[in-house]
Amino acid sequence: MKSDKDKNSKSTNNSWFYIIDISGILFIMLISVLVIIASIFMERPRGWASAPGLLPVIVGGTLFIMCFFLLISTLKEKKEFGSSGSKLRRYLCDVYQGNKKALQIIGLVAIYYFLLIKFLPFELATAIYIFVSLFQFWEEGSLAKKIIISIVIPVLLTYIMREAFYLHMPGNTILDYILYR
Repeated sequence: MKSDKDKNSKSTNNSWFYIIDISGILFIMLISVLVIIASIFMERPRGWASAPGLLPVIVGGTLFIMCFFLLISTLKEKKEFGSSGSKLRRYLCDVYQGNKKALQIIGLVAIYYFLLIKFLPFELATAIYIFVSLFQFWEEGSLAKKIIISIVIPVLLTYIMREAFYLHMPGNTILDYILYR
């Protein structure tokens, strides 16, 4: 039979998990609202269809809605030990175990978008991104093929987009320096 001390300890843990769950959900909701607000104030050169803030508004709104339903679920199931937190932790562990490759891709894209493109010319940043992606996910390909593909694709992409569609790639490009200066 369990002692009163064990019951009180479980009750304390239950309320602690409940507070952590609610706090985490509210924090993510706050971040999503801040993303939406920042996105709304971004420049819209030709309306919302071409605005750089459109995707962050959609992602922030979706995240807010999901957190809202998670908050409702957590508030309804307060009696259950670590209800949504335990469910959320189990779900995230299952998602991570089942989708390691997808999560690695998301990480690579984040590094590419937020670091490489910002500080390196487009072709070099894209070549690094493609090479790491091929190295990570294309086990059969030889190193030479991976290097050649990593170099050729960004150069062709930049040239075709520039010459056929008159579109500039993000940031500086090596081809701009070579061909147009």
